[in-house]
Amino acid sequence: MRILLISKMFPPVNNAQSLQSAKVTQALVHAGFDVKVIAGRRSSMSERTDSYASIDTCEVRYVPYNEDNSTTPWTSLPSKLWKRIVKEHNRFLWIRQAIGVATKTIEQFRPHAILTSSMPVDAHQVGLHLKHKFGIPWVASFSDPWPYQLCPPPYNAGEIRISPLWDMRLARMILTKCNAVHVTSKYCIELFEKGIHVPIKGKAWSIPHIGSAIDKIGIDTGSSVGWLAHIGDLGPERLCKELLGALKEVGLCIDGTFIGLLCVGTVCVEFENMVKQMGVDNLVQIMGQVPPQRAAEIMRAAQALLVVEADMPISPFLPSKFADYAHAKRPILAITPPVSAIRDYLAKYGGGKAISHNASEIAAAIRSVFSEKRCFDKDVTLLREEQLSSAFSSDVVGATYERMFRSVVEELTPLPQCPEVFS
Repeated sequence: MRILLISKMFPPVNNAQSLQSAKVTQALVHAGFDVKVIAGRRSSMSERTDSYASIDTCEVRYVPYNEDNSTTPWTSLPSKLWKRIVKEHNRFLWIRQAIGVATKTIEQFRPHAILTSSMPVDAHQVGLHLKHKFGIPWVASFSDPWPYQLCPPPYNAGEIRISPLWDMRLARMILTKCNAVHVTSKYCIELFEKGIHVPIKGKAWSIPHIGSAIDKIGIDTGSSVGWLAHIGDLGPERLCKELLGALKEVGLCIDGTFIGLLCVGTVCVEFENMVKQMGVDNLVQIMGQVPPQRAAEIMRAAQALLVVEADMPISPFLPSKFADYAHAKRPILAITPPVSAIRDYLAKYGGGKAISHNASEIAAAIRSVFSEKRCFDKDVTLLREEQLSSAFSSDVVGATYERMFRSVVEELTPLPQCPEVFS
């Protein structure tokens, strides 16, 4: 089966969305699909719109886009609005060029299906045009809910949009016209249906991220022992005062086995200030950004791994770092809402503890995990970590993508309930 994948974010751009797009591409290739990719690339990285590259026997055609690299502080409302206008203009140019490249590719490649990947939503706008022009089965993939106003607080207070009403109309067109909707959490489907009023359960697939395989060779197993490690950015939406309160409560009292919290990646200024205000400087080390290989080494060597979601009743997200954590096969502490995909996975497979935004509960979980090495059944723990890891493996996730594409292309009767990898 031939698949045309369109994703504005793709390597060599180095962010979570581009890495996931590359992993999905490779999983489809390994599953036996013939895949071609149309991707974005910063103009500074590409001199021609028809530049090609090859990733794992898959041809990638890049369409460059402009980025705002200005260092000018956009503080006033008129300047912010002008910045948005420029950004929307650049988006329009990329969409128009991508449609042209995709049209030529379809005429030559004749794909059985098209997969468009957000974020941003630009690729879906290309998909809308191609669906109207060619009628090829189309899967719209959302890594996170969109438009942003659908997201629960504190995520729905994002950047200024030119027209929130247009965003909602565009989302409604995408969800209506596509043949299948892919999300990473079933709770995102519920959010779409409630917020956009488009029934999609009959064509929605909840398929998780693919975790990054971590090579054990050459890893320094001693450098991060005793640390609770958080890998990746920590933004203001996920500030957790209760976490720092728990660190203060636990301190260094776990028989000397707990050193503190190690933050690998960019953290917001608000978090740094909160660390100082609460007097836990001695228990928090901020390492900053490191190369992916070094991050993998720390992830594998840390005694436990931390994921923090915002304090909200229901999480429609599934952080990609959770899939990577699963492949590291270390105990996971997940500060997550009462209803979330993370809780579902940990409840089904084990491999970690899901805890609420409560200092005492977080402190108890830290004590449990850091004393666990003396009281747990190692064979059972390893089995659970293997089971959790397999749920995010390229083979398992790729096989589910294969079922989704075959159901779309062959127009099979949809399952009565939303397909779930962990159902």
